[in-house]
Amino acid sequence: NNNNNNNNNNKEEAEGGGEDPYSSGKDAAEMELIKAADEMKSLLVRDRWYKFRRYSQCLVAQDAVEMLVKQGYAKTEGDAIFFAEKMRKTGLLAHVVDGEKPFESGYLFFR
Repeated sequence: NNNNNNNNNNKEEAEGGGEDPYSSGKDAAEMELIKAADEMKSLLVRDRWYKFRRYSQCLVAQDAVEMLVKQGYAKTEGDAIFFAEKMRKTGLLAHVVDGEKPFESGYLFFR
């Protein structure tokens, strides 16, 4: 019986099983926010220029809205804006100049 448990544990490890990095004590909605934020960062974050000033490692809000719809996190642009605003309120996104600025679609930089 003990040998059987060891085999199951080894099988989980071999298949990449174990704990999901997004699920450590978080609910499904919070996990989805974190996963979307990670995906946005990997696809959209880079250095940006605006009025001769460089903003390092940020994304453009309108690109984030498009990505959230395209990747299935939201059905409409309005849903995507609402979703991104929840990300901002939980600290996963912030405007590059004014961290309290609500998320909205446009040529606005967030990180």
